[in-house]
Amino acid sequence: MRGRRARADDHPAPPPPGSDRVDEVAYLGFAAFGAGLLCVGDAVREADGTLLGHVLGFDDTHLPNHMNVVLLSEDRRTGRRRGLVPGGGLHVVSPADVRPPEGGENS
Repeated sequence: MRGRRARADDHPAPPPPGSDRVDEVAYLGFAAFGAGLLCVGDAVREADGTLLGHVLGFDDTHLPNHMNVVLLSEDRRTGRRRGLVPGGGLHVVSPADVRPPEGGENS
C-alpha cells in the first residue's frame, strides 16, 4: 500500500506475526522517560486516561538520537489534532499490572 495516505477513519490491523513493516502511521509527538521499561502490548494513555494505543514495536532508525515507539490504535490523528500538549503526561500500563476484580476473575 505504498503511497496511500492514512485516514483517521481507517481501522488498522496489526502486521502479520514476524513482520517488520508498518505502512500506515501518524505521529503523536515526543515523549521522554526518566526510567522504566516499555514492552509490546503495554497500553499508553494520556494523563486523563484516554487510550492512545498499545505498544506494537520499536523503530531504531534514528538511534542513538532517539527511538520511535510504534503504537497500534484505531485513531491515527496526530498529537496536535488530539490536543496533546508538551508536559501533558502519559501513563503506560503493562497487561501484567491489570489485576482482576476482588473475588476472582469470574466475579
